[in-house]
Amino acid sequence: MKEKLSMNDTKEIKVEQDGTKTISLEEFLNHIKKVDITTENWKEYFEFEQTTEETKNPFGEVTGLRTHRNYYNR
Repeated sequence: MKEKLSMNDTKEIKVEQDGTKTISLEEFLNHIKKVDITTENWKEYFEFEQTTEETKNPFGEVTGLRTHRNYYNR
């Protein structure tokens, strides 16, 4: 039987019959690292990629451009 954890629950890690692990909120918070992201250090945490897609008519002439900006967590 699975139990849901409340915000105040401090139970230890519990392994269910199906192999699912349930941990306390306190244990979960131990895995989170708080960092200050600034305009100077943001590249340490995110990747930026910009691509351009052209649309062409049947004669091969460019009829439109679309820019995609993608951000990824590192």
